[in-house]
Amino acid sequence: MSAPTIVVQIGFAANPLDVSVTWTDVSTYVRSAQIQRGRQNDLDRIEAGSATIVLKNVDARFDANNTAGPYTGQVLPLRRLQILARHYDRAGTLTAENYIFTGTIDSWHTDYRDTQVAWTTIRGTDNYKLLSLMKLTGTFGQELSSSRVNDVLSAVGWQSPRTWVLNQSKLGNSTTDTASNLTWVGPAAAAFVQTGYSSVQAATISSKSVLDHLSQVAQAENGSLYVNAGGDLVFEARHAPYAVHDRYKLCFADNSSVADDGATLSTRAIGYRAIMTDMDEAQLWNQVSVTPSGSTTTQTANDTASQTKYFTRTLDRSGSLVTDSTEALNNATWLLNRYSTPWYHVPSIEVNLNGHDDTASNNVLDPDVILALDIFDKVNLRWQPPGASTRYELPSFIDAVTDIIPAPGQWVRQFALQSADKFTGWVLDSTVNSVLGRTSKVVAY
Repeated sequence: MSAPTIVVQIGFAANPLDVSVTWTDVSTYVRSAQIQRGRQNDLDRIEAGSATIVLKNVDARFDANNTAGPYTGQVLPLRRLQILARHYDRAGTLTAENYIFTGTIDSWHTDYRDTQVAWTTIRGTDNYKLLSLMKLTGTFGQELSSSRVNDVLSAVGWQSPRTWVLNQSKLGNSTTDTASNLTWVGPAAAAFVQTGYSSVQAATISSKSVLDHLSQVAQAENGSLYVNAGGDLVFEARHAPYAVHDRYKLCFADNSSVADDGATLSTRAIGYRAIMTDMDEAQLWNQVSVTPSGSTTTQTANDTASQTKYFTRTLDRSGSLVTDSTEALNNATWLLNRYSTPWYHVPSIEVNLNGHDDTASNNVLDPDVILALDIFDKVNLRWQPPGASTRYELPSFIDAVTDIIPAPGQWVRQFALQSADKFTGWVLDSTVNSVLGRTSKVVAY
């Protein structure tokens, strides 16, 4: 496979929430880039993604002080920034594009080494930053978590417009996607909001960060809140991981198993360049306490066997937006069932997109399939370590994505993965998750 082509576009004249954007392609000036999105631990709040792009600036076009440049008066912070990956066939025909990053520019930093050389570094942050800057004021009644997300976004006029992208834009996704229970809300495809299962408390809010409040809502739901590569806000309810319990976007595999897909895979296995694994205490919690906001009553769930084995490790969630003590206890018990056992996980797996990682020619996978992966997609991982008598298999969810483009024509993508085993339980009609005596934990509340 050949490396994709990085495309960097800037909306020099666009304000952060403009629906219509005129994009200027500055890709020919790109020297290198790095994009990071997601989190390293799966109980952490996802923070804003970041992009760093180094541009050749030998004609001072990206110098804000140049009054004769092509972008005079427009080399400014908080201008729109979009990064894509383009894929071409052997004939040079564009076959697909993937969103890599959508956000705004934080700064333009120019480094003058001498009179002949200048490099301008753009630092950008994804659309999560806009949510953190927006202030929320209003009164909201007790309501379903997803309803609160919709109401807050409506109250602040949230929108994150993006352009059509080949093979990714889907006609008809402007209302409801019944298959995934996701709904578009707001103008110009502002957000995917999945129907929640828990209600959140009524609240009167005065000048509070929108991101802080929505993060509290997601925590009360035990769901997920993030911005995808296209800049859209996504809210997933806590049952979302079970909806894809036996379906993977793809499988990463070493040379011993690259040709072995398994019956449940929708795509063939692909090779990787490097993998790191961890077994640690970072997400080990065997006592979980949840206290509703405005209450002095704390609900605590304990796993005494885990406490004996690993000592007592307490996860405290005070000021939760859960509505009552019953919901607080359910919330705590759900977390306890996920995290009272340490999980084998993969903090980094690395794929080289500008060469063949696969040993079998019939297992070459186009880079656009790898670059289409995003946070919380489910993948499988197979490998047989040196000295191991059997092959390992680790179904996982993606927690973080890092793209490293050291030069045009070179591209490495890294993923941080969390084990999907913590989300196993009874699932109807599944040959994996409905086995008597093996998967007896409560799936969800």
